[in-house]
Amino acid sequence: TAADGTYPANIDSWVTLPAISTIGRSGIRLSFQRFLGLAYNQTIWPRSSRHADYGRIEFSVDNSNWTGVFANSSAITDGDWSLRSYSLPSSADDEASLYLRFQLQTDSNNDSFGWCIDDLKVTGAAGAILPPSFTSGPPVTATAGAAFSHTVTTSDPDTPGTGLVLAASGLPAGLSFVDLGDGSGTLAGTPADPVTATITISVTDDAYTTYQIFDLTILRPANTASTISPISDQTISAGSDTGALAFSIDDAETDPGILEVSGGSSNQDLAPDGNIIFGGEGTARTVTVTPVPYQTGTATITVTVGDGEMVSQIQFTLTVEPTFESWIRAEEGVAGHMGLNDDPDGDGIVNLMEYALVGLAGVADREILPTGRIATHGEFNHLEIAITRNRAAHGIRYVVEVSDDLSTWHGGSEHTTVVDETEVSLKVRDNTPVDDAAPRRFIRLRVVRE
Repeated sequence: TAADGTYPANIDSWVTLPAISTIGRSGIRLSFQRFLGLAYNQTIWPRSSRHADYGRIEFSVDNSNWTGVFANSSAITDGDWSLRSYSLPSSADDEASLYLRFQLQTDSNNDSFGWCIDDLKVTGAAGAILPPSFTSGPPVTATAGAAFSHTVTTSDPDTPGTGLVLAASGLPAGLSFVDLGDGSGTLAGTPADPVTATITISVTDDAYTTYQIFDLTILRPANTASTISPISDQTISAGSDTGALAFSIDDAETDPGILEVSGGSSNQDLAPDGNIIFGGEGTARTVTVTPVPYQTGTATITVTVGDGEMVSQIQFTLTVEPTFESWIRAEEGVAGHMGLNDDPDGDGIVNLMEYALVGLAGVADREILPTGRIATHGEFNHLEIAITRNRAAHGIRYVVEVSDDLSTWHGGSEHTTVVDETEVSLKVRDNTPVDDAAPRRFIRLRVVRE
């Protein structure tokens, strides 16, 4: 209808109301207050012509196929508001979406004031309202630290999915619930801890709430052994320790900070378990092994890391080499004469030289001393010295020196040449030949502590 109360000629207008749900309702009726004016079936010039304007009401349940409810077949001129009511066929009952539309169709002749509508109602008798139900079963288990997802689905005979409300309570840490707004929801997340949680999921329509209550057991992840990085074999001198040896640990399921680290030794006389000390924190750890003072030998050191269920181990070999101090303390008959230059057996060989030449500090034996000779090298004669070395002696250096006056001594490759050298022997030649130009040559061994 135009603003001035009349409708224009040659129009065909429809007004469609928003969809209305008739779920759970039957005997659907449309009612409203009407003030309607339509020109119809009037004779105009020439007298053979007829005039017709139409007002129609239709309904649909799919907004595509329409069924008539009202159509005029004569002129209508309401003088006041009047209540009009129309019964819709059963096809309009119990539908999620019921559409209603009003039409005004005019020709080019005459006019009136068209549709005026107020207080429109769609009613129906309520049937038995049924509760919603779950169409998905509950989950039983999930795994801590692993992604989890479960879809909850529901149905309701007389309420569309968009009219249902889903919610959840009692969720364990790491899980959350989302109502998808269509009668379904998602329980998802990454469970944090191994627990058993009693979860309640509810679905509600206008009248009823249905619950699904179940226990969800969050399992511990499959345990794997901790990891530990290797430590290389260690060689140290008697009387010292290894220092802090760095290694790293980790565990896929357990905080590295609470992993248990321990150590063991295959040689308790050399390196007791109590002398294996750990340091560091988290993944970065250290181990220090302190052998018994002046003990020598080897020990296999085992480092163990565990998470309370499984353990991992690495091993490395600790070799403790003798020093002069460890050697002299093992000698017999030297009490009070354990210095480098002491000679407890009175054989003229001091303790340091006894150590270097495989001697016994408490037993006289001069046959351990180096031997010298004149050896021919090319066309010339040279002094040579042959030395028996102590392969177990560490922390010393063998220095061969030469002189022509027993006062000034020289060493090094400029003055001497190593003829042969093994772990247990050393033979060195004087580079200066013994001849008329150098009738006197001397060669000696000096043992130097490093």
